[in-house]
Parts: sequence; C-alpha cells; structure tokens
Amino acid sequence: MNRFVLSRDYAYISAANDNEECPMTQDHEARIEQLEIDLAHANRTIEDLNSVAVAHGKQIDRLTQLLAKMTDQMEELAEQVLPAHRIDKPPHY
Repeated sequence: MNRFVLSRDYAYISAANDNEECPMTQDHEARIEQLEIDLAHANRTIEDLNSVAVAHGKQIDRLTQLLAKMTDQMEELAEQVLPAHRIDKPPHY
C-alpha cells in the first residue's frame, strides 16, 4: 500500500508495506501535535463564539418584543391624552 510521507520541501508517495513503519522525525511529530493543539483551541473558540451569538440572538428577540410592546403602550397613551380629531369653530366665527 502506498503511503503519503510529508517532507518539509515537498510531499511524495512512498511504496511501503503495511507492516513497515513510515519514518517520522521528531520534528514532524511535534508539528502534528502543535496542529492538533491549535485545532482544539480553534474548536473551543468556535463553540464559545457560537454560544455568545445564540445568547445575543435571544436578547435581541426579547428586546424587539419589549420595544413593540412599549410602542403600543405609547400609542395608546397618546390616543388617551390627545383628542383624536377635534372640530373647533374657526376663530373668525
């Protein structure tokens, strides 16, 4: 079976048997380990940002509903305080 072996300069295919070990230097192992650590941190950051975005969405929905309710209350108060349409005689009568 062919295996991909990574090199610093280029990638090449090595014709290695299944029972043979692919030579991997300490440098490659360290680089892969660092990539795994970075991926774990990136995944955690994505999860944290997602939870913040969901919380903000809920808060925006709640505030939108509250604003609509307060707008309706203000319109009702305005109707009670201000007469709808008064017909007064003009001053020259």
